[in-house]
Amino acid sequence: MAGVNPAANRSVITQMGPATEEESPPALLMTWEDWLTFGAAVLAFLSVAMSLQDAHWVKGAPPLWPTMLAGLLIGMLAARTRMHAAFLHPLALIVGIIVVALMVQTFADGANIVERANDFRIRMRDWFQVVGSGDISNDNLPFVTLVPALCCLSAYMAAWSIYRWRSPWPAIVPGGIVILANISF
Repeated sequence: MAGVNPAANRSVITQMGPATEEESPPALLMTWEDWLTFGAAVLAFLSVAMSLQDAHWVKGAPPLWPTMLAGLLIGMLAARTRMHAAFLHPLALIVGIIVVALMVQTFADGANIVERANDFRIRMRDWFQVVGSGDISNDNLPFVTLVPALCCLSAYMAAWSIYRWRSPWPAIVPGGIVILANISF
């Protein structure tokens, strides 16, 4: 009788498959379910971006959807690689900073990208000096920088939680809170 049903003799852990991330690294090729999940995440984050964009917090602010989409793509690619998170997060942060800087520099003054980047650097340095001395600044550039940076970071963490942790809740809840807060203010 012992040889009739050999699968019943296996433990629950063995039946469920590998338990750790190292034993089961994510694959770079996406299935149709992964594409469907990515499409749902894009729609969810585009609704957050459009809600913030339609609020017109700052006139002339750059659009948020490119930074959100970039954050989702960076997070998805990072989560699906076989490298350790301690290496991936700083690398993704650097790429995210570059994306945000390229988007935000359109809000700065100047005729070309070099002049706008220089204006961005000077205005942010001045803002840090003003805040450090306890004064008040009326420059909108720090706010215009903070919002896309938080959008990119939250989209990155959402994609990471979806594709690496296989948990959608850390991706959904912050966006819902942002929409509710934006609507209420």
